[in-house]
Amino acid sequence: MSKAVIYFDKKNHARKYEYDFPYPEIASKENIAMAISEAMVIQNKKKASRMNLKRYYNLIIKLIENTNIHSDEGLTIDVMNRSYLQASVLNSKEKPLIINGKVKIRTWRVGLTQSNHLVIDIDNHDIENHNRVLKFYSNLFGYRFETIITGNGFWLIGKHEYDSKENWLYDNCRVLCPELIRSQYRAYRGELLSMDSKDSKVTENGIRASNLYSGIGNFDLLFIFINIKRECCTLRHSMKHEGDKIIQVNL
Repeated sequence: MSKAVIYFDKKNHARKYEYDFPYPEIASKENIAMAISEAMVIQNKKKASRMNLKRYYNLIIKLIENTNIHSDEGLTIDVMNRSYLQASVLNSKEKPLIINGKVKIRTWRVGLTQSNHLVIDIDNHDIENHNRVLKFYSNLFGYRFETIITGNGFWLIGKHEYDSKENWLYDNCRVLCPELIRSQYRAYRGELLSMDSKDSKVTENGIRASNLYSGIGNFDLLFIFINIKRECCTLRHSMKHEGDKIIQVNL
């Protein structure tokens, strides 16, 4: 069985829903959406008003068209091969779109989702900035980080494995606000998430200019914000383009 994890926003707070479904032999968007929809009907079978397969299907197909593939089962050969196969099938079915006079094609990628290792995403190859961020947050958290070189910059992946999601979320908040104390964590997170709404989307400049930010160095603030909001972190595992490399280094 596979698991679909869906987040719906309600008053700026993402609510998580999980559905177990049989992975289709032919991994098309339509087959995946139908399998998840049937699982949703079964899970809600006690509520007759919710047993609307067509409604679920229309919702899921839209969600699938606006998301990438990820796995939280670990990087096993079976899981990754299955995910890459699914991505290949979906990519082969994508049709070119003309947006602002330019031809664009959606690319499906494979990634790994987890919530027990802290990750900082740096969107440049400035080694001085990398060293500054690495030194400060290594000292702040008291553990080492592994550096991964990507096409756009670096991933700093903490070697410490968190024993609870609450501790992991708290330290993600501390990336943005290092002086945050534990007793203030829930209020801080609520205020941070309130910056993102239907009427006003959160921006990196907005976070940086707020009294909620006092981080060190240049890194992707929205990456941290999304991790805090979704309560998980997804790292791309497949290439963005031909020749793209993800390299592990020892510094």
